[in-house]
Amino acid sequence: MVTFEWQQVLAASHYSLQVNNVDTGEVVIRENQLTSVTFTPAANLPPGNYRIWVRAISSSGTLAPWSLKQDFSTA
Repeated sequence: MVTFEWQQVLAASHYSLQVNNVDTGEVVIRENQLTSVTFTPAANLPPGNYRIWVRAISSSGTLAPWSLKQDFSTA
């Protein structure tokens, strides 16, 4: 099982996480209210190539830019 982890942003009240399947273009995970700096999906991702982004959101709703993309594969 994969766990995603990122660095805390001091002004963030929560985070948005998105994972896309690079092969199909499908958004496979979109979590918009994460209050932790880790996330473990309920089910394993199928084999494939993926791309993840995270961004911080302040308590006033200000959106930080998306992080740099990170690509990974599952077998």
